[in-house]
Amino acid sequence: MVLTQRERQIVNVTGVLLALFVLYYFALDPLLTWRSDLTQKVDDARREQDAAKRLLDNSARLNRQWADLVAGPIKRSSSDAASQVQHSLGDWANTARLGGFSINMPDRAEKEKDFYKATLRVTGTGTLDQIAHFLYNIQTADVPVRITDMRISTRKEATDDLALEMGLATAYLAPESDKTKQPFASATSRETPR
Repeated sequence: MVLTQRERQIVNVTGVLLALFVLYYFALDPLLTWRSDLTQKVDDARREQDAAKRLLDNSARLNRQWADLVAGPIKRSSSDAASQVQHSLGDWANTARLGGFSINMPDRAEKEKDFYKATLRVTGTGTLDQIAHFLYNIQTADVPVRITDMRISTRKEATDDLALEMGLATAYLAPESDKTKQPFASATSRETPR
């Protein structure tokens, strides 16, 4: 069988198209799919690397903040924490001019996660303005202290002579090797003159 010029061209074009289809299906398409997958994996790896860098940067920054916090208001021992709170409360009471001011330190502290929490009892007398000034100092303090309960009562009817009783909680870091409760400080009270 002899093919005409036109038939040979049709066979040649069909052969070339078939060869191109086979080449695309078995070589080019898998190569393009592999390249697309590889590009996606590289993009994912870059995003993970960026997230890891941000995490490391944040970790370093937060470690510095934690070190500053530990070096500053949060103490590592019960005696340092007790001293810090006693001095601060005494200063605030003197600034507010509270009379009959006393602090009763607890015998023991409660462990809460990585901290010990101790609740102190504070009493004092003064006018409403003096007590408000004292409470403002507590609420705006740099030391770790917060009011747990409070009672204000009148000492004399129809006067601005009030008695303040309150509980204050403070915290300090638990030692790494400590698994049991530690005493906060010996039971002491501090009297501050008016």
